[in-house]
Amino acid sequence: MSNPKRCLLAAVALSFVCANQRTVLAATVCKTDEGKVINPNNGNTTAELTATVTCTYDAGHSIRQRYVEGRVVAEEWFSREGRRTIRREFNYDKNGNQHWHGKAEEWFPSGKLKSVEQYKNGREHGPTENYAEEGTITRRAYFDEGKKIHTTKRVVCMAYSASIMSLERSPASHASNTGTWWPRSSIS
Repeated sequence: MSNPKRCLLAAVALSFVCANQRTVLAATVCKTDEGKVINPNNGNTTAELTATVTCTYDAGHSIRQRYVEGRVVAEEWFSREGRRTIRREFNYDKNGNQHWHGKAEEWFPSGKLKSVEQYKNGREHGPTENYAEEGTITRRAYFDEGKKIHTTKRVVCMAYSASIMSLERSPASHASNTGTWWPRSSIS
């Protein structure tokens, strides 16, 4: 989810902006699970808040955020149809700056998993996987506090009536690509 074209939460304004669509939507209503209406733009209503808040937007999208002592520590984004599209967790540094921390997941509009990434204090850390909509892994990477250690891309490069060859390619070892024959029945 480090792609700059992805949607970013503007926490101060509590609106969301999709850089690739240049769309800004304002929240029409935000409520805690207990039904209390709050205004996340007003620090007085969120200061020291420990609750789950759901904000619904004009276009029907919603964001559910978990607050602990006035800070957002997790959020989930939902489509108009109610399908989860993004889930991520946060922590804060000693200056109060918010960072992605823990697991971040994204889903295709169909509801199928698109990516799973791990973060530590705002940097990718640990395993990352990206998926094609049909569920096959298209990319695996491993990061150590923001530094890419290894990447493997899986590309289906040959198809025959009885089998498909899957090529695992690692940029670190371009000369040593390995291929595996998979029976067609095991891929579908």
